Amino acid sequence: MLAVPELGYYGINACLKDGETSRRIAEAKRLTERLVDHAHYLLDISENNAIVLYSDQLSKQIPRSYAANAFNVFSGGAASKSNS
Repeated sequence: MLAVPELGYYGINACLKDGETSRRIAEAKRLTERLVDHAHYLLDISENNAIVLYSDQLSKQIPRSYAANAFNVFSGGAASKSNS
């Protein structure tokens, strides 16, 4: 079941149980748009993380003496975000 707060525990079927077909279709379109937008957002984040972690773009901007610490802080922050 999708975790959509405004639909409550029982999901879209309970919310629109007695609704008409056109209302169900409109709600499904709205939820689909939200899911597609969220998927695009996640793909953007993933690609940005790949660029930063696996290219030299970040390391060129940080002095050599701070690079290891900056990488550890960044990768630790990225790992904790992905675990939550």
